Amino acid sequence: MVKLDRDIERAGFFPQLATRAVHRLVGDQEVKASLVQVEAAFDRGSMFRHLTILILTGTSFIQVHIDEADNHSAVVTSAVHSIWAIRGVSVQEVFADPTDSEEISEITISVDMASQRRSDIESLRCDDPTCEADHGFQARTYPDDVTIRISQLGDGARACADAQKLIDALTQVVSNERL
Repeated sequence: MVKLDRDIERAGFFPQLATRAVHRLVGDQEVKASLVQVEAAFDRGSMFRHLTILILTGTSFIQVHIDEADNHSAVVTSAVHSIWAIRGVSVQEVFADPTDSEEISEITISVDMASQRRSDIESLRCDDPTCEADHGFQARTYPDDVTIRISQLGDGARACADAQKLIDALTQVVSNERL
């Protein structure tokens, strides 16, 4: 937990709120892997920061998310899931130099817990440019419980290493191996 506390402090985004939420949810469990990320988002012409913390213990997958809100307030959202709720893990790794398989420039992790889905809907068309018929719609749904993107350039080497450790630990859970 000492490393996680240092990572939260280093992130510098409402560290007292983040530490309070993390300690309350983790309790006396041992942290097997964690990932801390600060990002900026733009909404209504303003920039808002937010902090995402993902934690894996021997029994739980914990999410803490803090949003910077209007009027200098903050919203803390958290969730604790049994590790057995994790259905799958998808990983996308980007290598700026494909000849160097150790230097990952970007990692996207998606954790499927079968509780939320994202849908993409598109209208169908035929190849006839003069056709005015309604061909209906096509929809695809994707698991969308937790997705986080870490970049070497934006988040640093430490965050990329933490992401890889989280991937390894999540893969053990999905493979039903003991942490």
